[in-house]
Amino acid sequence: MRIEDKRQNSILVHNIYPILNSEGVVDRLAIYANDVTAARLSETALRESEARFRLIVEAANEGIWSMDGKFKTTFVNRRMADMLAYSPDEMLGRTVDSFMFEEDLPDHSARMAERLAGTNESYERRFRKKNGEEIWTLVSATALIDGKLGFQGSFAMFTDITERKRAEEALTERESYLRNLLMSMINGFVLFVLNLE
Repeated sequence: MRIEDKRQNSILVHNIYPILNSEGVVDRLAIYANDVTAARLSETALRESEARFRLIVEAANEGIWSMDGKFKTTFVNRRMADMLAYSPDEMLGRTVDSFMFEEDLPDHSARMAERLAGTNESYERRFRKKNGEEIWTLVSATALIDGKLGFQGSFAMFTDITERKRAEEALTERESYLRNLLMSMINGFVLFVLNLE
C-alpha cells in the first residue's frame, strides 16, 4: 500500500508492506517513508514554467516551427498553422518541404544542409498555403545539436512578409515601366532631332 502524507511543509510517501509469519498470516508491517517534497516542488515549478512558455508561444505574432532530425514537423504554434491555413494537427509529422513550391526545393535542400552542419541563419522562404496561394516569410532558423548525438532537428521563427514582397514587386514593375517609357522618349527625341537636319 502507498500513502502520501502532507504535514507541515513536507510531503512524505509511505510504502507499507505486509510481513507474513510462518503460517502465512500478516503479523507485522514494514513501512518505508520517502521525503518527496523537493521533487514535488520541482514538478510544480516545471509545470508552471511550461504553462508560461506555452502562453508565450501561442501569443507570439511570429510562426514557430520545430522539426526533428528527419525534418518532420514536431510542433507548430497556432500562428504558424494560420499562416499556412492548416490546423496544427494537419502539419504534425509532415516534412517542411511538403508545404513548398517545387521550384523552391533546391534552395530548401541547401538550407537544410546548413542546418545539418549546425549553421543558424536568417533568410526569406516562400510557402504554399493549403489553398495553393503563396506566402512569403522571413525565417530565423536554429539547428538543434546534441554533443553526442549530433543533429536532432531545427527550430525556427517565421514572420509573414508577403505584403512587403508584393510592394517590392510592384515597385520593381513601376521602375521597369518608367525606365522603358523614358528610353522610348529618349529614342523618339533622338529620331526627331535627326529628322530636323
